[in-house]
Parts: sequence; C-alpha cells; structure tokens
Amino acid sequence: MSYLPDPGGIFTSDVHRRTAGHLPQPEEEPISVAALLARLESDEMTPVDNELTLTQILESLATEGRAETAGDLWRQTEKGHEDLCGPIADEPPPLAGEALAQAEAADAALAEADEARVQEAKADRIEQLKAELKEAEENA
Repeated sequence: MSYLPDPGGIFTSDVHRRTAGHLPQPEEEPISVAALLARLESDEMTPVDNELTLTQILESLATEGRAETAGDLWRQTEKGHEDLCGPIADEPPPLAGEALAQAEAADAALAEADEARVQEAKADRIEQLKAELKEAEENA
C-alpha cells in the first residue's frame, strides 16, 4: 500500500511515524499487535485496518531500528523514540536574542487583540440582549 510521506522526512511514511508514535516508549511494557491495532482505531490519519498490514509496518520500523519485538510484543527503541521527539531536518532553528523578543512581542500583541475582540463581542451580545428584552417588555 502507498502512504503519504512523513512530513519530517525521517520515517518511511507518515503512517510509519504515526504507528511508531502509538507504540509504548522504550521503558514501558511492550504490547501486542492486536492491542496496537486497537490503539490505532481512533487515529483517523493512520489507515491500518488489519494485523497483517500493521505487522508489516512494525517489521519495517524494526528493520530501521525504530521498533523492537519481544516475541509477539512491540515497543519503540531508543532510536525510534529519539526520531519521534527530536528535531526535524527542515525545522527552523529556535529564535534567540532580538528575534525572540520581537516574536514574543508579536504574540503578546496578538493575544491582546484577541482579548479585545472577545470583550467587544461580549459587549455587543449584551447590548443585543438588552434590546431584545426591551422589545419583549414593550410587546408584552
């Protein structure tokens, strides 16, 4: 089956990345393919609907060193966990210095503008309700 590419370009596909993300972390108890399939049911972006397909994806992750099996049980490897949690190749570097200060100021300004819009909407709604109440009283 053909899957969408991994947005970070690290995993074989987006489905491989998402499947790895549902596996227990390296220090946690591994789980069965059936239990993992049950976890994936709620993830609409991971179109895996049977154990055979899921096992093929897990085996691919294991070949890449991102998943490990103990009998019929699976979990992430340290490499798999690091690949999921680490930086992405095309991710821009973190902001620092003046750029960080400017970004924080812009965020604060956006938050302030959002709050002003919320307050204005509340005031408009109150005025609307007052007008409706007045009209209802006049018509009663």
